[in-house]
Amino acid sequence: MFHKLTSIYALKLDNNKFLFKLSVSSEQDFTHFEVNKKMKWSVGGVLMEYWDLYDENRRKLKKIVTRGSILNDNEFHLVVNVWIKNKNNEFLISRRAENKPHPLMWETTGGSVLLGEESVDAAVREAKEELNVDLDKSKGKLIGSAKRYYKGCNDILDVWLFESNVSLNDIKLQKEEVCDCLWANREKIRELYNTGEFDANPFFESVIIR
Repeated sequence: MFHKLTSIYALKLDNNKFLFKLSVSSEQDFTHFEVNKKMKWSVGGVLMEYWDLYDENRRKLKKIVTRGSILNDNEFHLVVNVWIKNKNNEFLISRRAENKPHPLMWETTGGSVLLGEESVDAAVREAKEELNVDLDKSKGKLIGSAKRYYKGCNDILDVWLFESNVSLNDIKLQKEEVCDCLWANREKIRELYNTGEFDANPFFESVIIR
């Protein structure tokens, strides 16, 4: 029988090892293992993501947390958004699944950077996981970075631009995250934004007005 996990704290030590302090409501069975070369825990069969934490100047802290942890005001985790453009100057946008926060909103692909992962690698991974699109990380262009302040979950957002001419027929949606996708030109994306159907990131204007 599994009981509710109340918190996991992880302190990254100088020797690149991790000191874990587990807080649970009662005795619990934890299994520690590697998944896709990233450190995760299985709690009752549910995988838990780990994040590195940073200060407001993007200096990595000697502390990691799991997704859903409450962060202090001076702690940030990394997030990426990925604009994918084709030779027709259209962008590959996706629609959030109904079970996600902000359901059915159109957006660019993205997600959290995992423990030990670089920002550009997270951008490539998210595109592959959510859409089955292969991107060359050496061809990625960082459009910009922005600090965002959310109560208990501040983040630093990196916005990337890649080029790909993938066919929609080759797209495989990660159903837990995405329910649809399409190639859209700037006019279509601005129309979706103006009707409140597109979730724009801080560098939306710099991409769309180019």
